[in-house]
Amino acid sequence: MKKYRFLPLILVGLMVMNSCEKDYLTKKKVEITTPVSFATDIVPIMTEDCSIAGCHVNGGPPPNLTAAKAYDELTGLGYVDTSNAEQSLLYKRITATVAPMPPAAPMSAEEIGYILAWIKQGAQNN
Repeated sequence: MKKYRFLPLILVGLMVMNSCEKDYLTKKKVEITTPVSFATDIVPIMTEDCSIAGCHVNGGPPPNLTAAKAYDELTGLGYVDTSNAEQSLLYKRITATVAPMPPAAPMSAEEIGYILAWIKQGAQNN
């Protein structure tokens, strides 16, 4: 009987770990169906989450995502693929479960939805 006394504790531990795992690994998708503007919808996301000290700014790791350079860097350096938006390097990096961008606080499902919609809508500089 002694060998089974830890069994309930192990079962409870496994149930707790299993219930938490799904929330951590899967993000809810938010589908944006309205037109997305690079200037009014995407630049604020990049400014808040990406172009901060030590990240994607002048002298930091590429791409430079400051408001003045973000569009040219994302489209000119191949970070977006308008023919297959979910395979875009930008989309893959912000939805990664290992080493996501930004690393300190991953983007919200809504922010990711806006970026995906922008790419799907042709990644226009509007």
